[in-house]
Amino acid sequence: MLLRLIIVLISVCSAVLPSVARELTVTSFNIRYANPADGQYTWSARAHAACHAINMIRPDILGTQEVLHEQLLNMKSMLPSYAVVGVGRDDGRTQGEYAALWYNTDRFEPADSGNFWLSATPLVAGSIGWDAACVRIATWALLTDRTTGSQVLALNTHLDHVGPVARRLGAQLVLSMLDSISGHRDIPVVVTGDFNSGPADKVIIDITDRSKPLWLNDSRTTAPSVEGPEWTFHDFGRVEPAQRERIDYVFYRGPLRPLKYVTSQPADTAGMFLSDHCPVTVTFNLD
Repeated sequence: MLLRLIIVLISVCSAVLPSVARELTVTSFNIRYANPADGQYTWSARAHAACHAINMIRPDILGTQEVLHEQLLNMKSMLPSYAVVGVGRDDGRTQGEYAALWYNTDRFEPADSGNFWLSATPLVAGSIGWDAACVRIATWALLTDRTTGSQVLALNTHLDHVGPVARRLGAQLVLSMLDSISGHRDIPVVVTGDFNSGPADKVIIDITDRSKPLWLNDSRTTAPSVEGPEWTFHDFGRVEPAQRERIDYVFYRGPLRPLKYVTSQPADTAGMFLSDHCPVTVTFNLD
């Protein structure tokens, strides 16, 4: 009888505990920079709602775009479970937008992290690439699971909104740098960001082209469960629903399998817009 009980307990533990450790939740969220011209949708009006939404989603990894330094400090105070890596894109310190990459400190600790600029000189702070209208940056972190010791490579970026060459070459640079940073290892890789490109644009087609050695999966097209709007950018509701596009992504490769993909609604229950973009969240199984 005792032996049977022990066997049952071992079976329950092996069935329940590893399944929790194998799940990974990743969110991409363009929070909209603190623009005083946004009127009723300024950051000061939205900050609590946006950070409350993040705390409710509770991702293990969170990629945020358009984060100014004042917003970074504000978010730190409202996201106590998270630490952040990243620098301002204009000077490599605090000036300009961050592609801020957050991780839940209960789950992860950083093994390494860094930044590079989407330009022909990626290690030169503030360098602008090709036909881009703005300086663009990527932030990455190699994260170690505190419980299992396994690692995940996360990268967050924001492609240019004007230059088609900058978007194409910036995406290629991201893929190349991912391969270099990972040391060509087959480890879980997640890429979050605002790519300023729809699924039918060449940038996204090239990223997900399986004939290329460095391709990534688009989690929306591979997840068995998909919830929420198909689009992610709505400009505080000003874009007509039929004209809205999906330009925010969670890409992945390596031993990962998406379980659920969710695009959050634009506003909270009180009707406050979280941003001019919707957060996108994907729950993965770590195979």
